[in-house]
Amino acid sequence: MENKEGLKPVNLQQQTGEIELPKIDVTKYIGKEVQIVAVGTFETVNGLVVRMETEPVETLDRAKGSIILRGSRLFGLNQDDKGKIGWTKASKLGVFLEKNKLKHYNDALGLKVKLQTNTNKNGTDFLTFN
Repeated sequence: MENKEGLKPVNLQQQTGEIELPKIDVTKYIGKEVQIVAVGTFETVNGLVVRMETEPVETLDRAKGSIILRGSRLFGLNQDDKGKIGWTKASKLGVFLEKNKLKHYNDALGLKVKLQTNTNKNGTDFLTFN
């Protein structure tokens, strides 16, 4: 029986259980120098962020499509009492811009960075940069 959202019930009780998905070893990319090729602003459930992405370092073909490996980083933005949106000098974005002698996050396009890994709360390593 289909409901309003187009969801159709299925009975998978006998077919489901814990599985282990293949992990991708990203440690071989640590220290690789790559360029930032995309910078954009996004609204998330936690507020406004700046997302930076590097050029791809590898494309892995999988049964359900390709996985493009690249470094990425999110920086939070803040809003002051007057409604102006930006960052503070001590914020992660402010420190990143200062370290790389940039005035604005859009200036990061074309910047060369070294990849490193970070581990998320699920224990998965992903590529990022500092």
